[in-house]
Amino acid sequence: MSDKNHHTDLLTIQGIMIASDWNKDGAVTRIAVMTDDEMEFTIFKNKYWDQLLTHLREPVKILGVVNFDDDGRTTVTVVTFDPMHPH
Repeated sequence: MSDKNHHTDLLTIQGIMIASDWNKDGAVTRIAVMTDDEMEFTIFKNKYWDQLLTHLREPVKILGVVNFDDDGRTTVTVVTFDPMHPH
């Protein structure tokens, strides 16, 4: 039996890093990538989370595994990423 909420395929996602949730003190507690077609991929907190946090409001290219969290949000576990600089 397969679990439709668990994927192992690596996908490339390009978009703008955004803050998507904050705590009561205003600190960012969730970040995501917003794609050109307005899909939002919440970043799963792993070793790349702090690095991606420094790229808020900047374009990035992420290679990662896409899943869904308990709230139904589309998440990505980052395997690698590259900042994308405008030409």
